[in-house]
Amino acid sequence: MTFHEKHLDALVSFFGSWVPLADKTVYLTVPGMDEALAPLGATLGFEIGMLKYVLAMFLAYPLSGILNILPSANAKHAFSLVVGLWYAQEIFGNQWVHSFLSSAVSYLIVCFGPRKHIATLVFLFTMTYMSVSHLYRLYVDYLGWSLDFTGPQMILTIKLSSFAYNVYDGVVDLDTISKPQVGREGGRE
Repeated sequence: MTFHEKHLDALVSFFGSWVPLADKTVYLTVPGMDEALAPLGATLGFEIGMLKYVLAMFLAYPLSGILNILPSANAKHAFSLVVGLWYAQEIFGNQWVHSFLSSAVSYLIVCFGPRKHIATLVFLFTMTYMSVSHLYRLYVDYLGWSLDFTGPQMILTIKLSSFAYNVYDGVVDLDTISKPQVGREGGRE
């Protein structure tokens, strides 16, 4: 075993030690769903995780009808939160924590970071988090495939970076940027 393999194995072991804590965060799952879907998955040739992912996409259409009839914005936000957490926990299990952590850290950077660097800091954090996640997957499951959090993490990297740049655009001093950057309709008259 080489020097690098020892360190990588120690790192994998360290991250593995957090799994029991992450398991305690999964509370919105349907008991027995995996067993109920196993025959359908075997018939279609889908792994259980992929089958749940596809079924969740089809379930989104009737759930959008429910969302549409909710009376207030707060009810819609609460419904979206519960359904989103259920989807994440049912499909990805304890790996949903990665999405929560990267979102929470990005939000904290936006709230408490230096205003002129929040966009860059969030981009660097989310890109590093995603890259380390892919490298970890490459190390523990080389050339393998399984449905895990890295797919949604790529989308979340884009969304969180866009969020940070939008906030940055709202707080930047327009006097410090050039006229072409401001554009015709974005500047002060």
